[in-house]
Amino acid sequence: MAAVARLTGRHAPEKIGLLDLGLMGMFTHRLSRTPAKDPVVSPLRAPFTKYVGVSGPSELREEVRGMKQAGEDEPG
Repeated sequence: MAAVARLTGRHAPEKIGLLDLGLMGMFTHRLSRTPAKDPVVSPLRAPFTKYVGVSGPSELREEVRGMKQAGEDEPG
């Protein structure tokens, strides 16, 4: 946060309130979930994932392409 404050020419706050901390946590969670699960950004994930199905409302279930999942045995 201090880097953003310096780039914009402002000073970082002395302390962060509990409400602000909660809002930052919710924003961070939502920001990370959108590119990971949202169907709209599926074309950006397409080179790295394989479509498996729907995992919930407005969420896709995809698997990683070309990498083994934990616990899989070697073929042969």
